Amino acid sequence: MRFIDIIDSGPTVKSFAGELPYNDELFYWTPEMPQISIKQGHLIKNYLDNNWSTSPFVSTARTDLAYKKVNGVRYWLNKDGLHSLIYPNYQLALTAAKPENTVVTERDIWFYSVEQSNVALQTWKMGVNKLWQILPDYWKNNPNDFKKGLKLCWSKDYYLT
Repeated sequence: MRFIDIIDSGPTVKSFAGELPYNDELFYWTPEMPQISIKQGHLIKNYLDNNWSTSPFVSTARTDLAYKKVNGVRYWLNKDGLHSLIYPNYQLALTAAKPENTVVTERDIWFYSVEQSNVALQTWKMGVNKLWQILPDYWKNNPNDFKKGLKLCWSKDYYLT
C-alpha cells in the first residue's frame, strides 16, 4: 500500500473568500489515525485474494488502484469496487471526477476555442507560463510540454503481509 499526492490544483471555498490560511480536508487518511488506512488496505488485499477471479469489480483493465497478480497477469480493482469495500454504506449523490491533468484541466478546454487576442486567454497563458517557468523540471512530466502535467509524489511502500 502507498499514498499518492500531487500539488493541489483546485481552489477551495475559503481560498476564494480570501480566508487564509486555509486547509484542505483529507478524505481517505489522517496521520493521527493510521488504523483507518491499515484497515482499508487489508479490506482491499483480502478481497482481491479471495475474489479476483469472480468479482464484477475486478478485471485486467488497468486502473492503478489495486491489483492481484496471478500467473503474471494483473487483475485490477475498479473504482466502484474500491468504494464498495471501504465505504459499503455510501450513497453516491453527486461527484466530479478528478482532472486527468493538473495544469490543463477540463475547465480550461474552452480556451482552445477562443480568439488568440482574447484577454482571458492571454491572462490564462501568462499564469500557466509563469507556473511552468518557476517550477523545477523535476516536477514536470515533460519539461517541453505543460499539457503533460505534473508528476505525482509517491510515498514509500507499506507492506501488509
